[in-house]
Amino acid sequence: MMNMIRADIYAILRGKAMYITFGALLLLHVLVIGIQGVGGINFSGANLFEIPDIGFDGVRSAALLYTRTDNTIFFMFPLIVLAAAPIFTFGTVKNDIAWGICRTKLYLSKLAVSLGLCVLMMLLYMGAGMLFATTLNGFGGPVPNGYWFNLFQIVGAQLFMLFAVTCLGVFLIFVTKNTTIATSLYIGIFMVPAMIVMMLFDAGIDFMWILNLDLMMGINRLGFLSQLETGTILTTLGVGAGYIILTTIGGIALFRRAEIK
Repeated sequence: MMNMIRADIYAILRGKAMYITFGALLLLHVLVIGIQGVGGINFSGANLFEIPDIGFDGVRSAALLYTRTDNTIFFMFPLIVLAAAPIFTFGTVKNDIAWGICRTKLYLSKLAVSLGLCVLMMLLYMGAGMLFATTLNGFGGPVPNGYWFNLFQIVGAQLFMLFAVTCLGVFLIFVTKNTTIATSLYIGIFMVPAMIVMMLFDAGIDFMWILNLDLMMGINRLGFLSQLETGTILTTLGVGAGYIILTTIGGIALFRRAEIK
């Protein structure tokens, strides 16, 4: 399996798709920090203090970033496609199976590469964002007490939820074996339920509890970790764990039984 992972990493690094995706992610920083970051905004409990007449500096930018980490969901899927979809797009999955590669190992190798790209994306998202804010407005020290521990907790919790997103994306690709269908389902899963729930709520029908199962809402909620009750945190992370377990086991089981044409 390590040979497959190394081969995938080599192919990804030689291509352009990953760099284009990361470039788009950096553009998000320009929009969020460079435009919205002008002026003072106070995020209670997020280690961000009100700062009049200046934009977000390096220290305060962290809170701005992790309250918008849910945006990275839409940057994650192109990376998942890059890692998992080529064997179906180019039909090489038939050769892999014919050569005796275990289907479970094939699935897990693509998942491992996708998770690695997820970690890399999160590091770039936070690191580049804070660096960009520091370049614009300075570092903004001294760092408040508990700042790095709070940052580690929030980013770690959100990364765990992004792992759940990644597992779901890999599941969709292996089940549909079609990038277009998988992309449509992926976008629909993160956009349609919330829209329907909000429309029903406006009509006086309360199904807001369904949003507790939504990964995007969970990521957004964890951006305010210090304000959440322990039960809410555990429930949110439990939902993420459920997605990881169910999509991984289900994806492997379905792929092992699937007919490869």
